[in-house]
Amino acid sequence: MSLFSTSQFKYSSFKDRAFTAIGCAVAVVTGFSLPTLIVLMGHLLLKFIVFQSVEAELCGNQRLTIGRFQSEAKLIAGYMALVGLAMLLSNVIIVGSLGMSATKQSFRIRHYFMRAMLHQEVGWFDTHTAGDFAGRITADLEKIHDGLGEKIGMCLFFLSTAVASLISAFWHGWQLALVLLALVPCLVILTTGIAKVQSKLEGEESTAYHNAEAVAMEAVTFIRTVIAYGGQLKETKRYAFGFWYGIDLIVADFANPPGHRKYLTSTIIIVFFSVLMFSMSLGQATPYFQAFANAKRAAGKVYQIIDR
Repeated sequence: MSLFSTSQFKYSSFKDRAFTAIGCAVAVVTGFSLPTLIVLMGHLLLKFIVFQSVEAELCGNQRLTIGRFQSEAKLIAGYMALVGLAMLLSNVIIVGSLGMSATKQSFRIRHYFMRAMLHQEVGWFDTHTAGDFAGRITADLEKIHDGLGEKIGMCLFFLSTAVASLISAFWHGWQLALVLLALVPCLVILTTGIAKVQSKLEGEESTAYHNAEAVAMEAVTFIRTVIAYGGQLKETKRYAFGFWYGIDLIVADFANPPGHRKYLTSTIIIVFFSVLMFSMSLGQATPYFQAFANAKRAAGKVYQIIDR
């Protein structure tokens, strides 16, 4: 079952759809910023290492080397600052455009829902209680707003970051990337399973909102806490192995001439943090799928009343 359908945006205007498209496009482009920062950080650290090794062997003009190092380091740091500034501005555009679109759509849906409630026949109120109306106007409409707002942009941002990080990791060192990615499929399967269970629990909680809200929310919260604390030791061992294998590749690469060496210190930093960013981005994007599924489910219930 798809997470989105055109029916979710049936009460949106052309301007709302335009703002949504702008926010989504900016979110996808912004996703490349974090992998770019990782690459720049790797090159900056390499400059420090090269400068230290050259400085130890200097016997002549030391100012020339220091001046060149400072100029190159400042240039890379300037690029990183520009990328950070671009991320700040793009996040303002993402949150502003998607938030504005979702707020207008939510207000329009509330208006139509209230009007539909007032036009229902008397027999409809005999089978529906006042709690149904309160639950729809608060819980379901809030879920619809979440599924139409900035969560779309954040999900696209994390997915774009994951794809860009994976491409960067394989581009700079596919051997080390494969080693670090060995356990990612298990992590993705586990995360997807948890998201499906949480989505099912959210659906049951929405159906029995007035009777089991506290119990359901407490159960979901404890599940998240157990999963979060249970995986830390395994992740630490995994990335420690990645660093060890990266150093082994550097040592083996010393057999090649200096101009043909592929695995440098910057390669380990870039590949390691790119894979780490890939895993983190997937983990951060998964909960948004649950919000979108809940929004689609809630929209079906609310729109059914409006169209009745």
